Amino acid sequence: MIKEKIGDNHMMNKKIIYSIAILIMCLVSWVIYSLNQPPEWEGYSKNKDWKTTFKDERSLKGFWNGNLVWNGKGTVTISNVILTKNGTEVHSVDSKVELENGQNYNYLTTTEKIENKKDEILLMINWTDQNGSYEEIIRLEPKLRYFVGPAF
Repeated sequence: MIKEKIGDNHMMNKKIIYSIAILIMCLVSWVIYSLNQPPEWEGYSKNKDWKTTFKDERSLKGFWNGNLVWNGKGTVTISNVILTKNGTEVHSVDSKVELENGQNYNYLTTTEKIENKKDEILLMINWTDQNGSYEEIIRLEPKLRYFVGPAF
């Protein structure tokens, strides 16, 4: 009777250890998979008035969005946005979009992703406010993704 209880406890401990080992292997596999996915990109202007991102929309069709946020004072008008990769223009848009503080502007939606973390990604913004015209160049940096969820 005592041997049976000891045997039952031993089997229960083995099940728990195996379950934990399988869970850890799944978690490690998920992190490895996620780290091998294309990075999301993010950048700020020198004075932090502009923030830009190039992120996975996590859709079934694999769309990526380029977004720009104005964090400065007052209202500005974007006249042109140019995205370059290693000095070559990837995308350009002319517009007359007005933005207020905290407003988001989607300058690009594409299925093309930027996979190489060593690429130099720059976003040039030409904009105006009540005081004049300006040009901002923002370097986007890759952001590692540790847990990429499936796109359902």
